[in-house]
Amino acid sequence: MSADLVIIRPAPGAGRTARAARANGLMPIVHSLFEAKPLRWEPPDPALYDALIVSSATALRLGGPALTALQTLPVHAVGAATASAARALGFNVAMVGDAGIETLAHELARPTPQRFLRLAGRQHIELVEPGMLIDTAIVYAVDPVPMPPALRERLAKGAVTVALHSPRAARHFAAECDRLGLGRKDIALAALSENVADAAGGGWRHVATADAPEDARLLSAATHGARP
Repeated sequence: MSADLVIIRPAPGAGRTARAARANGLMPIVHSLFEAKPLRWEPPDPALYDALIVSSATALRLGGPALTALQTLPVHAVGAATASAARALGFNVAMVGDAGIETLAHELARPTPQRFLRLAGRQHIELVEPGMLIDTAIVYAVDPVPMPPALRERLAKGAVTVALHSPRAARHFAAECDRLGLGRKDIALAALSENVADAAGGGWRHVATADAPEDARLLSAATHGARP
């Protein structure tokens, strides 16, 4: 498999993946096909809630001054990066998940109803969990952007692997390749999960799939593994 790894996820995740890729002997090429931007939102009265559920570090990075009004609420973070971002802003982190937002919500469910405010992006997984009352504040958006000419030219040369971190990214990348007439047979993919690989469709040179939804496993798959 090529040592060139194209990373299309938005910042700051793209930078983290690029640094990890270099440490794994890969040559990262960052061309984000998504743009993260803050949205206008008004914080509700924190007295209405028991805690915050934060779906990603991006919600904290782009949440803006309105986050200050919520700092009395403990944070339940989806993962370590989100927890670190919360602590950096002065929040008290009560729980750190390690298996996705739905698992985190399940772990938080109690027989006695609690009310949570979730900070999330415009594209998010709806949470439905018995014993939980969850309101969602949409504080940012991550929107797809067209493939830049430099990335099109690099992909046209072949011998490259593209890292895909979500089904949405996989679908957008595939659609851009088709729109621009790039041959799938010349491009390899490294997908974070089987769902991500399936969302990209078929016809690629080969697809390497991580055996767990972690960046380290994705990079290992990009280096060593392939799914026909």
